Amino acid sequence: MYNGFAFMVFFGHSMKIMRRILVISTACLAAALSLASCGINRKSIRLPAEPVVTVEQEDVSMTLRFLDEPSLRQRFGTSENPFLTDYSRALLRRNVVFELTIRNKGSASFPFELQDCELQYGGKALPPLNRFQQASDVNLRDEDRRLKAPKTALINKYVLPNRATLASGSMLTGFLLFQGNLPVSGEALVTIPGFEGQASFQFRYAF
Repeated sequence: MYNGFAFMVFFGHSMKIMRRILVISTACLAAALSLASCGINRKSIRLPAEPVVTVEQEDVSMTLRFLDEPSLRQRFGTSENPFLTDYSRALLRRNVVFELTIRNKGSASFPFELQDCELQYGGKALPPLNRFQQASDVNLRDEDRRLKAPKTALINKYVLPNRATLASGSMLTGFLLFQGNLPVSGEALVTIPGFEGQASFQFRYAF
């Protein structure tokens, strides 16, 4: 009789513990889904009033175009697009994408170095990601192997090379992608070096 009563007490206590665990697990799952939902619906940077800025110095002309997420989706789609911010996986890593076009109208060659470009935004100074860094980021984030190859192909096609020399009369076009814990609005400054010993090209944006 005593053993049966003790068993019933133990069984009842175990059931209470199981119910508590179930309630806590359900709450944690709901919180995680809510967080993911907030991440997916997080606001992206809107297109500024002047998304295209052109600066000319000496015989070199540079045009920088900010690419917002709707324009990136329209151009590359969603599933195989490596330039969009994945808010559900990296809530604090926003992608900021620009398309840079450099035209050398002079007789002297113009050197371009990707690592010397810089974005100042949200109290941070960031260098752009190069092709290798972006491809590595894709390999780490994407679980579907079928998406990695087309994303890497787009990165290699559109992202600017680490360095290039523009001969007289030539042109270079490609993407500058910056990544960091960046806000949705504010004042931004993109700096690209000019000829050695001369002023840099500066592009200002108000997001």
